[in-house]
Amino acid sequence: MFPTVAFFPVKASAARRIQHLFRPLLVLLLGAGLASGIFLANLPTATATEAPTPGPALWKVSDADSEIWIFGTIHVLPPEVKWRSPVVQQAFAAADSLYIEAPVGDATPENMQPLIQRYGINHSGRPFADDLSPEARSRYQQVLQFLKLPPETMDNFAPFRPWLAGITLVGIQMQQRGYDPEAGVDRILLAEAKSRGLQLGYFESLEQQLALFGDIPPDEELAMFEELLGQILEEPTLVEDMIAAWKAGDIATLSQLLNDSFGEDERTKTALLYDRNKDWAGQISQILAGSGKTFIAVGAGHLGGERSLQWYLGELGINAMRQ
Repeated sequence: MFPTVAFFPVKASAARRIQHLFRPLLVLLLGAGLASGIFLANLPTATATEAPTPGPALWKVSDADSEIWIFGTIHVLPPEVKWRSPVVQQAFAAADSLYIEAPVGDATPENMQPLIQRYGINHSGRPFADDLSPEARSRYQQVLQFLKLPPETMDNFAPFRPWLAGITLVGIQMQQRGYDPEAGVDRILLAEAKSRGLQLGYFESLEQQLALFGDIPPDEELAMFEELLGQILEEPTLVEDMIAAWKAGDIATLSQLLNDSFGEDERTKTALLYDRNKDWAGQISQILAGSGKTFIAVGAGHLGGERSLQWYLGELGINAMRQ
């Protein structure tokens, strides 16, 4: 499961510790909480004409022979979080198919190891920590102390590219605070859909999702990692704030938190949000051209802010109505 490379020796004890975390972290990543600076949750927004219903946001698209519900999700949650509102439950119960972002159930070690080797491993022979500024390197050490990780963790992460090291650090932080990928909305809905025999569909492949990070230019990737270090140290309640707003259907707050997490990084926002929203809108239009009842669960950040998934649907003449 753990990708090893010859030029970066990894201590056996550290490898075992990372192996234990690696699959849930892949689920976190592939649940497509890819768009935010903390890699965990994407968040929605709304227009002034929408009449919100208490609970996480849900939209509906329909024509004469099709009904499509679009639900914004959080991908890693504490198990005790209750998120299933009556309107969400009713919509999901009526569906005969479920679409999610990627086939996370296929994220086995055998499938993921070559993808991580291709997109997540540093093949330069130079640890990325050597390229951090002195201030960022000091923050890196502070984060390890904050997460109660041994100093040699920096060496153990040397085989990783910055984005994968960042995912791992966030995953450790979330696990320490009681978050569980298995409690994420997407995982729960997928398990229930399989038990009911629903037709399953996916907007992207596993490789497409990892390539989103693998294609980030090195300087931007390093800057993203440095920004993440600051968020871990300075915004310890950010995820809780997001979840509280998500549960309450507070779209404006969620959208603001998401936009702030990107800072000035328009290229990454375009790659991780806008381009994907446009592609998914095209796929949804094809689903609408058929017939049946479809429940779509995607990271909630795709449903908010400028150039949201609903905005791209509108560009195709498809009106998504908030329920």
